[in-house]
Amino acid sequence: MRSRLLSAPLGTSIAALLLGLGCSPQAAAPGPIVTPAADKGDDTARQAEPDIAGSPQQPTSSESHREASATTKPRINPIRDPRQSLLHPRAAALLATEIQGLNSLLEVTPPNTPDRVFIERRLAEDLVELESARPARLEELRSQAIAHYRSIVTSHPSYPALDEVLYFLGLEYERDGDLAGARRAYFDLIQKAPASRYVPYAYFAFGEMFLSEATLDLSKLDFAKEAFAKAAEARNGPLAAEALLRVGRIFETQGDSANAGKTYARIVRDYPESEAAGKVVGKE
Repeated sequence: MRSRLLSAPLGTSIAALLLGLGCSPQAAAPGPIVTPAADKGDDTARQAEPDIAGSPQQPTSSESHREASATTKPRINPIRDPRQSLLHPRAAALLATEIQGLNSLLEVTPPNTPDRVFIERRLAEDLVELESARPARLEELRSQAIAHYRSIVTSHPSYPALDEVLYFLGLEYERDGDLAGARRAYFDLIQKAPASRYVPYAYFAFGEMFLSEATLDLSKLDFAKEAFAKAAEARNGPLAAEALLRVGRIFETQGDSANAGKTYARIVRDYPESEAAGKVVGKE
């Protein structure tokens, strides 16, 4: 039953590979939540911040996360994050104050209260927004955001926007270098909400990860190509042209100039105003 379910939305080869990587959805308990200090000038805020050095560390999902954390963490293309708030983030002081208030509200909101999921969702996204303004605390803030997203997934499985939460959870895992955690979240999204507008984003993410791994293992190029092709199936989606561009480049890398040319021609024909089309004019 599992194999048939996986092969339908994912494609046989990607499904088989993801199962081999251990991407079956797994619930994980959220880590401890630490309240960020409100900004009162850099020095004051730094002194007021809780000392998290001795706090219990949130467990990593796998050994691969520890290995990835020791190296440069992935740089995520901005087109993969549709959250508009990140384009024009609010002032750090305002965000920190709002986060403190939300944490206080969360403490007095019982777990079974319907409003709790909305508080946690707002907290997670405020923390992500604050990351760019507080780079010295990025690891702490991202860990908290991940914990809140995970809490929603595990405690509120009927939340109507669970597909969004799963995608943003995967994105934060990926930014944190936890590629195993990212894969599980994206995999869970595709399986639980196959009609979600975030499914093409999840396929694109798989394509990016496979493409990165192909620098050491060329066999991953085919998986990357298949994932990008799946992302491009959403013809009117914001990632379709970029996904096709990557498919064309993979064909080129594999020495298949005929299919590369056809893919580039399709981009120019179907997405003439896209940035991708500008990158391939003359190559089709």
